[in-house]
Amino acid sequence: MKVLTFFYLWYGTPQYDGYYSHWNHTVLPHWTESVNKQYAQIGTSHKPEDDDLHSPYYPAEGPYSSSDPAKLKAQMLEMASAGVDIAVTSWWGRPSVSSADSQGTQTDPIFPAMLHAAMDTNVKIAFLLEPYHNRNSTNIMTDISYINEQYGQHPSVYKIDDKIVFYVYDHYHIPYTEWKTIVMPEINPKGYYYGLVLNPSDVTNLIDSNFNGGFTYFSSDQMSWGSNSRNWHAVCDKLLAGGLDCDISIGSGYDDTKIRPWNSMNTVSRSAEHFKRQIDWALAAKPTSISITSFNEWGEGTQWESCENRVGYSECLNLEAEMIAGIKINNRNEL
Repeated sequence: MKVLTFFYLWYGTPQYDGYYSHWNHTVLPHWTESVNKQYAQIGTSHKPEDDDLHSPYYPAEGPYSSSDPAKLKAQMLEMASAGVDIAVTSWWGRPSVSSADSQGTQTDPIFPAMLHAAMDTNVKIAFLLEPYHNRNSTNIMTDISYINEQYGQHPSVYKIDDKIVFYVYDHYHIPYTEWKTIVMPEINPKGYYYGLVLNPSDVTNLIDSNFNGGFTYFSSDQMSWGSNSRNWHAVCDKLLAGGLDCDISIGSGYDDTKIRPWNSMNTVSRSAEHFKRQIDWALAAKPTSISITSFNEWGEGTQWESCENRVGYSECLNLEAEMIAGIKINNRNEL
């Protein structure tokens, strides 16, 4: 069984990029104005220069730049040493469409260096297609062609049946009738597509729309029906019966309250017990693969990248390398 982890390239520092990116993340608003009034910090930005990061945890060696080739290599080696097979890497669109994340970060320019860093580490790279502004079916098809042209021949790119693997985040913002056309082999013969499972209807729609698989992403039971470990049997049973792959996402905790202070109801304290329980539930569902959320989404407190204990930040546990080994041992024992 393959073990994947979600990987993000949106970090920047003044020393390398001339400015901070994501470490100084803006505190995001709730969609309800009455809730926003309860949190005076909404709309302000964190200040890394004052030891105020957007994360409840502090990275080993401090804030870093995703553009730093040495850092990228170190990250790939850390993933490889833990037993990760594939890094599902966040991609925010082509530069030509001025696509970026909520903090204005473009990740495509970093992909060449990142793919190079993955060479000789045994870690392959899949693409996490993110929901940039004005993403639609036409743009998605152009994105897929662009990625194939730019990166399709790189030895670090992960493929199934000679097709680049795409995890599509928030795919449901594009109608399923359009996805059925987008993923048709006759139209996009070089793509293998996983869609996000939030609700039971997503499973049915992924099957009907010719996707190749589904993934659950969130590591908190409260976030969605699909992320609730008690539903993973149902998720995998239906996906597999429909001929699709089932990727169950697990993690050791969740805490995004430094960027979404109104979201504490979804906080999951990091613990070995929580992560072990998630692994057991995931393996019991008999998925095609298991993904770990995340290697370095520091703002949501799901990261397993090396961190350090520091006053004012949560305690590091660094559980994942040991747990990944456990996943692979358990899987071998069942073969």
